[in-house]
Amino acid sequence: MGGGGRSITGEVRLHPPPYDRASFLDGGAGGGARQRDRFAGSERSHVSAGCARDSEDLMTMEANGTEREAILSGSEPGTTSFGLPAEDTRRWHVLHTRSRQEKVLASGLLGMGLHCYLPLVQRVHYYGLRKVRAEVPLFPSYLFLFGTLEDAYRADRTRRVAGIIPVVDQEHIEWELANIRLALSRGADLAPHSFLERGIRVEVRAGPFKGLQGLVESSKKRDRVILQVRAFGKAARLEVDGSILEAID
Repeated sequence: MGGGGRSITGEVRLHPPPYDRASFLDGGAGGGARQRDRFAGSERSHVSAGCARDSEDLMTMEANGTEREAILSGSEPGTTSFGLPAEDTRRWHVLHTRSRQEKVLASGLLGMGLHCYLPLVQRVHYYGLRKVRAEVPLFPSYLFLFGTLEDAYRADRTRRVAGIIPVVDQEHIEWELANIRLALSRGADLAPHSFLERGIRVEVRAGPFKGLQGLVESSKKRDRVILQVRAFGKAARLEVDGSILEAID
């Protein structure tokens, strides 16, 4: 491997690598150049307040080039849904939604002025001879809310939520979401994958996904990077050239 990094050899128990929370929340303030480079360009995939006000807007929203995610913000245009003070009382909560309620719930939360994140991927469906492209949730029945506990209860009162999953390790979920966000903003074709209990942390060192961090199953299976959310045990994979992966501490 180049750049003085170690080869992909050993397995480790999963925990997040060193992570700059401020760099994720505001796009680089307080972080180094490497963190800023990792997330450069991902801001363009934001849907600002007023852009997607109802479920129809969300369901018909087309991917712009390689953008395949919806980040819904109750903020003013020009800010991001992650651009919040680190000392804020708001936290990440995972909302387990009722069946096929993710987009409608996201739209409703946006209308309530709440911050939420719904990663979307493009899928092709065939109805007879008709080919239809649709944006669907990467993790069906799950939506990420950044807010207070009362905000989570407000979401629950919409009756579109089956349960609220508490997130103890806030730093870890921010790292997970940051990498999912980066992958989708660069046009990643993510596919479902089984959740890994153990794995090797890696970073993509070249190509369109340079800077992306995730997991590989072992040193012998390094042709796919696994992006997962520990809070509810779901994962997605990205096919890559193993030669551009480097293990990280």
